[in-house]
Formats: sequence, structure tokens, C-alpha cells
Amino acid sequence: MKVCFALAYFRVAAPRSIGNPEMANRAERAGRKAKGLNGATRRRIAWFVERMMPMKRTITLLLVVVFTLAAFTSAYAAPSAQSPSARGSSSARKSASLPKGYEPRTDVPDATEPVIEVDNKNARLLVRYKASDGKPYKIKVTYEKQAAKYYVLYAVNADEYFPLSSGNGKYSVSVLRMVADNRAQAIKTETVALNAKDKNAAFLSSNYYVAWEYAKDSTALAKNLNSKKAKGASAADAIYDEIIKTMKYDYDNYGKLSGDYVPDMDTVLKKRMGVCLDTSVLLAGMLRSAGIPTRVCMGTSKAVEGYHAWNEIFIGGQWVVVDATYDAAYVQAGHKVTMAKKASDFKTTNVY
Repeated sequence: MKVCFALAYFRVAAPRSIGNPEMANRAERAGRKAKGLNGATRRRIAWFVERMMPMKRTITLLLVVVFTLAAFTSAYAAPSAQSPSARGSSSARKSASLPKGYEPRTDVPDATEPVIEVDNKNARLLVRYKASDGKPYKIKVTYEKQAAKYYVLYAVNADEYFPLSSGNGKYSVSVLRMVADNRAQAIKTETVALNAKDKNAAFLSSNYYVAWEYAKDSTALAKNLNSKKAKGASAADAIYDEIIKTMKYDYDNYGKLSGDYVPDMDTVLKKRMGVCLDTSVLLAGMLRSAGIPTRVCMGTSKAVEGYHAWNEIFIGGQWVVVDATYDAAYVQAGHKVTMAKKASDFKTTNVY
């Protein structure tokens, strides 16, 4: 049927012209456009349009109010799956709870003053801050004359641990708010001192880069491999062998990841695929969970073009250079490799 349902309520034909001639003309034109309808229906359409003309401004205002309310409702809806609080990012995940044995402070304000503390036992830095704007902040950590290291702090529900991997001494720590043109404004700067009894504590602990305390699947696999290792093999051998036999290189992500990318161990394990940083963080986390000090190193290697990541594992009282990404490619191509590499073939610029 061509008759509009809205017009079904008007049962009496009205005169074509009531009052304003211009409105009458518009109503007439609307009636003529309704082709295929009988005369009575056209008169009803013309009458309806004529009646609505004086209310045009009111109707427009009502539509504006409706769309404005809809926009506000959408803006304050639940966070999307891509927000830091919902997407399961490494920082949001690590901020979900504090390590066992750590007593959270109850006097920390929600939005005014960041709290910076040193965990000497695990050689790491705690930054606690819940920002009122809920936006990512940056943490700048500088050890003596070394170059500063930067980390992202998702100040949504943030209790974040950052590695103090340069050893005992004084560190300058700044909490930075990002402002226009990618510039940063320091909202708090503090000098703290690390006095760890275990010189390898930083490479056993769970922190921003190697969050093994929150990687249930990865740590469970490490425990299983350690319990089933071959006679005479070490936990390091068993875990390393698993990584180089199963990890594939993620060529699709090569050169595409952001500078502040931090791997999620369980996600990498599930995919069994990643770039060199993914493989190095997964290996380090699994070994640390087994009580084996392990570093994540970044820099350059004679065997690999461009910036690279690898590990150093503390075995037999010394640090052994291990490149699981390189070894995985060779082993899966049918070649033999040795776990220990020549330290002189690697140039380290950052250690985590």
C-alpha cells in the first residue's frame, strides 16, 4: 500500500488552504508529488503538511535534543575492548593485583600525588598512581650517568613495577604527563636508592617487561618442563629446547610494532609466534619463574640485521649469551645449534 501509516489517523479531508498562502502552496506541491494516490488521500497529505509547517522549528529543536542525548549516552558507555582497562594490555594486566607479601598502602590519594617506592628484595621500582583523566603516563628512570629509560604507566588502576636493572645505587624517577606535540610535563620527580642484597634480584623478579607472575600458562609450562626434563639436563636446557623447537618468527609484525610495545607472555605462548622481543621475554619469564636469573638484552648482533633482542642466562656462576630467536629458525630448518653464543658477537644497549 502507498498510503503512509502516519496519515491513517486523519479520517476527514481538510481544506487545502488555511491561512498563510505560502504554506498552502507547499502543501499543494506535496500533494501533487504523491503520485498514484486518489484525490482524497492527496488532500489529506496536503492538509497534514500545511498543519506541520508552523511546527517546523519546534520539530527541528526536538530532533537536536534527541541526537544530543544520544551522543552523550554513547560517550559515557562502558569502555571498549581497546581501552587500557579492558583490553588486557600488559600494563593493565600487571596492575590488577600486587605480588604476594606486599601490603598495599591505604593512604594513597586517587588522583593527586604519585607514590614512588623501591622494592629492595626484588630490585624493582613501584609507582602507584590513579590519574583522574585515566590516560597513559610515562615513567622516566635514570641511573647515574646512563641514558634514561622510559616506560608507559597506564594510570587507570595503576600499581606498576619497573626494573632497576643497573644495580645498586641512586635512580632519578619522574612521572610524566604527556601534553601537546608529544611533549611531557613532569608531575613528580624523586631520587631513590636501591640496596638489594641479591645482585641478580632484578633478573628474577616479575616487572613491567617480564611479568611472569601474571602469566599462568607460561609458568605452568615451565614447571612441567622442569619436572619432566631429561636426566642430566637442567631446567634451562628443557625450557630453551621447548622454545627453539616451537616458536615461529612473526614476519608480519617485523618493523611494525610501536617503540613502547611490551609482549604478553601467555599471548605469545598461545600463538607460538613472535618477533625477537616476544621470544626473549617469553624465555626470560619462564626461566625466572623456575628460579634462574635471566636478562632481556637489546642491541645489535653480528648474525642479525637491525635492532635485536636476546637473553643472558646465569648458568654455572656466569652469564651465558643465548639467542633463542636465531636458534629457533636454524633448528626448525634442520640445523644444529649450541645454546651458548660468543658474547663478543653482541653489543648490548639496554638490559631489562
